[in-house]
Amino acid sequence: MEFAIQSSIQSLFNSWIIEHPFVFWLWQHPIISFVGLLLSVVLLFRLFSVIAKLLDLLWIWLLKSPIVLIKSVFRFKKPETTAIIRTQNLTLESEKITKIIQQLELINSQQQQIMADIAVLKKQSGLKNMQKHQEDTSAL
Repeated sequence: MEFAIQSSIQSLFNSWIIEHPFVFWLWQHPIISFVGLLLSVVLLFRLFSVIAKLLDLLWIWLLKSPIVLIKSVFRFKKPETTAIIRTQNLTLESEKITKIIQQLELINSQQQQIMADIAVLKKQSGLKNMQKHQEDTSAL
């Protein structure tokens, strides 16, 4: 009787091993099985922690969204601070504009000077070309 129970359990175990050779291979290689199990546990732990963080962010977003919606609808602002910031920005912008205008005026005057120098050089080269042309025609 014991032999019959033992042989039936063994045949059941053998048939299961034949159907699942990977499990038998893991049984034969315990170090690799342990490392794989440890890696699986760590990956599952990381997965659960990421899911928990995402759920936290989702809840925070859900709780903040009505407040953000109300603020965007009614546009709550502090008028004193915005007025001060605007005046500071305007003064800074006006200072920048005056500096830019001064630089543009300087560039314009330099451009006018360069144009005058080019005109003088053209006249000088034009006179030389005319004299050379007259010398060439007189030589013929």
